[in-house]
Amino acid sequence: NDLKLDLDDLKRRITPRTRLLMVSNPHNPSGRVFTREELEGIGQIAKDNNLFVFSDELYEDMIFEGRHVSLASLNANLFERTLSAFGFSKAFGIPGFRIAYIVCHGKHMQELKKRLHGMIVHADTLAQAAAKAALTNGTPWLKRLMVHLREMRDYAIQRLSAIPGVWCPVPQATPFLFPNLASFGMTSQEMTQHLEENAKVIVQNGAEFGPPGEGHIRINFATAYPVLREA
Repeated sequence: NDLKLDLDDLKRRITPRTRLLMVSNPHNPSGRVFTREELEGIGQIAKDNNLFVFSDELYEDMIFEGRHVSLASLNANLFERTLSAFGFSKAFGIPGFRIAYIVCHGKHMQELKKRLHGMIVHADTLAQAAAKAALTNGTPWLKRLMVHLREMRDYAIQRLSAIPGVWCPVPQATPFLFPNLASFGMTSQEMTQHLEENAKVIVQNGAEFGPPGEGHIRINFATAYPVLREA
């Protein structure tokens, strides 16, 4: 269904044991940017079933089409039951600094700190300086990056779509493509291994993202044009 969110299917998967919904928006690996209506549907399901929500929004700044809407911003009830995660590693290319942040209702903060104490490495001085630089001076660079990534995305889709049997949806966000290659008669693992051994191209096994990812591979197109063209 063009990798669109199926709210009816989500409802069917809720059981009496369900306590938490995990949302990725923009979505990794499909590149979907969920609409306000889709997010409202998720919120209603969370409310109806008294579920907590963890919303991964790390790719909020890497959007080509659509508009990012933070789930917790929709209404007060959702804000109270949602932990929203943001960071700098994706858009600004600084994963080595391992710095991110969570936005949540104040009533959850102390409990969150208590549960995470001793489980995480606090951001060091260099990481904090990098995050500050990204927030204060990074916007012009990010705009240029997104122009480049859009060109790489469009070129990669053009090349993949010309291959018979390949279905490649256009990602609205993220630096990833998630084409379906099931028509070649290989599992995702077999295709991943085949590409590495025979084409010297490393992609990610789509099945690692769950059973619906079988038949897919994930391609990172955040590279230079000559590299992408050769691949």
